[in-house]
Amino acid sequence: MSQNEPISAARSELTRLDLEPQEEAFAIEYVSNGFDHREAARKCGYSPSAGVRLKRKPAIQNRIASLLAEMEVDSIVNRQVADTILDRLEDIAMGEVPVAMVTKDGEEFEARKFFPELAMKVYQERVRLHKLVQENSKGSVNVQINMGDLIGESPAIEVKVEDPDG
Repeated sequence: MSQNEPISAARSELTRLDLEPQEEAFAIEYVSNGFDHREAARKCGYSPSAGVRLKRKPAIQNRIASLLAEMEVDSIVNRQVADTILDRLEDIAMGEVPVAMVTKDGEEFEARKFFPELAMKVYQERVRLHKLVQENSKGSVNVQINMGDLIGESPAIEVKVEDPDG
């Protein structure tokens, strides 16, 4: 936990105390619905036209800012968790972790196996997770795997991201 987190949490709580419950609901709805002030106002019992006035109130602006900051912290934590999971999947996909196998006679054994489809999905997910290519772009991810290097000590993978739109 960083030094700023307790301060941020305290500010968030103070901002909440400055708002009426209906205004708090508006701020939450406004952020969660993609910043549609008319819809947020309507859902919180205000007339749709009140949304402009509400989103301009300093206390509500502060609450919206604190909600966005909380979302950013959650996003960072989620990316870190996803990276940890993708690291494990990458190890499995690249054959670095023994997996249970069965022979055609039904005998079980452990072996290291390369799973190219899983490897591609892992790298595609990393590109999406870290926004290495703009959404809806015609960018591509090229993954070159030297099969001979998979059994050696040298790095076997090179990831190259190309984004013609960016």
